Amino acid sequence: MGLPQKGSDGLRDIRLEGPGYVRRGETVTLSCQYDMEKDTLYQVKWYRGTSEFYRYVPKEVPPTQVFTDAPQVQGIRVDISGSNDHNVVLQSVPLEISGKYKCTVSAEGTFQTISHTKDLNVVAVGYESPFLSVTPDTFYGGETIKANCSIKPSAPAVNITWFMDGKEIPGDKFQTFRIPDMNDSTVATTMSMLTYELPPAFTRIKLKCTGRLFDVYDESSVFAINRAPPQSHSSLSSSHLKPSGSSTAPSGFAQDSHQRLFLMLVHMQLIRLVLLT
Repeated sequence: MGLPQKGSDGLRDIRLEGPGYVRRGETVTLSCQYDMEKDTLYQVKWYRGTSEFYRYVPKEVPPTQVFTDAPQVQGIRVDISGSNDHNVVLQSVPLEISGKYKCTVSAEGTFQTISHTKDLNVVAVGYESPFLSVTPDTFYGGETIKANCSIKPSAPAVNITWFMDGKEIPGDKFQTFRIPDMNDSTVATTMSMLTYELPPAFTRIKLKCTGRLFDVYDESSVFAINRAPPQSHSSLSSSHLKPSGSSTAPSGFAQDSHQRLFLMLVHMQLIRLVLLT
């Protein structure tokens, strides 16, 4: 990000404000703040890279102009009604408009011009918590378990971290890979497979997988591993806990069915990729 510029006299203290990351399809407002002091505003120009896409000239009628022909600004949709001499509103942002944005302000008469830049990154990610499954169905001390944590298609990849009773599990205990989406080539499913040996003696352990993507996505799912009764190896002793921090994830039988269906589709995609390579 460029440092805010200060004019020697008059126009000064420009800064471009806005989020560093935004979800695909959302509306984002970028704000160009500046101090005219005793100067009069001549114009404000907005750029992505080196291509201008929005201009505000207060003495023209209408004062706003939008430019979307250049390759660098194709895909940018400006909401004219919400844009003015300080703000530009971008609607339904697509992935391809990520990049460096710049606002340039000029004063009337002296034509003194100052500018400021900021990175804007558009990401594709859902709101659902990760899907977490664990095998086998019953658990005994010293047994090796296998767990799968899957996050629906995103771009870029979601970072997955595993925890056992709140303690982070080392990276050599799991493998994480990406499965391209068959319907949208811009995104891919993130899947992490954990192999972990349970301690010889335990009563109840909480296994958690957490997915994070910048400051846009931070969701977790928890699975309770209950030690099976030593006298009965046929009892089912595992139970799902509601994913932490999520109000959108399904629950009960619906959650299990949804999870199984999603994992089945993911595995089908993985098999298809292997056959094609």
